[in-house]
Amino acid sequence: MPNIAALHLERPDWNGVLPFFILRAAHYLEEFHGMAELTLDCAEVPAAVQTLWDNSLGLMKRKISIRCGVTPKPEHQVFRAPDFLMYTPSGSLSLGIPEFPDLTDFHLHTRLAYCSENMDVAAALQMERLSGVSHVNFAEHSGQLYAPGEIYWSNRFLWKDRLPFADRTPQYEELIRRSPAALYGLELDVDADAAVADFRSPLLNGYRIGAVHFLGKDLDFAGKKADFLRRLDALLSGGIDILAHPFRVFRKGGLPVPEDLFRPVAERLTAAKVAAEINFHTNRPHPEFVELLLKKGGMISFGTDSHNLYEAGYLRPHYEFCRELGIAGRLDEILFRHTSERTDVSKSKR
Repeated sequence: MPNIAALHLERPDWNGVLPFFILRAAHYLEEFHGMAELTLDCAEVPAAVQTLWDNSLGLMKRKISIRCGVTPKPEHQVFRAPDFLMYTPSGSLSLGIPEFPDLTDFHLHTRLAYCSENMDVAAALQMERLSGVSHVNFAEHSGQLYAPGEIYWSNRFLWKDRLPFADRTPQYEELIRRSPAALYGLELDVDADAAVADFRSPLLNGYRIGAVHFLGKDLDFAGKKADFLRRLDALLSGGIDILAHPFRVFRKGGLPVPEDLFRPVAERLTAAKVAAEINFHTNRPHPEFVELLLKKGGMISFGTDSHNLYEAGYLRPHYEFCRELGIAGRLDEILFRHTSERTDVSKSKR
């Protein structure tokens, strides 16, 4: 059948990171190639692994399934990370990333995120290294570190109303102390008052991503666009390095992409020397915005926005996006570089 992809395994280790690489394949094949089934050439997998796959695919509302069965195996070709070669009716497909020195994933979450599925710092670093990523930066939601979940998700969190008993900053600091070396920072939320949910702990200021996750609920479309710019200006005034998933808040709210904001946002980011994130987590970047930003001398960054371990190091879509725009050969000059010391995970121990 044309909508079935086959993956050939060599000595599968279900206790390692292999299940997450297979899950990555399923997400990629469904989203970018319309595949309905990924077939593995093995008799069965542990129930816990199948549950992991089913839960993640269901959460993201994927239409693909992962099944075991006999598949035709090409001679002399086996599965090995990070090349992650699969075989489809139209030929082979690799989910590895091209050789590109000093590549950074600027956006991963930890187990402290309310939206984390299974994040673990050590396992995420292993996934990144096997994917060919050199530097890894974790950034936890600042709003989620001081507001209870039901307050945060209902967009009722206010920086001025934060309560000491709800502050999980010490837990984040302790996680950093106990975790493998990497760069840690914050994904700064901005509340309805346009106040940035900020923390000045030295441990939490390796770098700063700004994000607009919510807009005023009772505003019309014009009002929401004005609210977006108001919150963006607050983040830029707060001193961020990267703007996370530009315009995703409109898409997730079922609204059209406000193309008339492309120019003012590009101009603001360029003037502030803030990078725009290329992000595929429940998101699609907008080529017209990126082209405009780069014409104005702006920068981009790559971020997986990992909430599930399969996403850590999953930068193939980012690279393909740049290749299709004709800018992949310019990454050395247009990718954001952070000046702080970073850990090279490609040289770290497994």
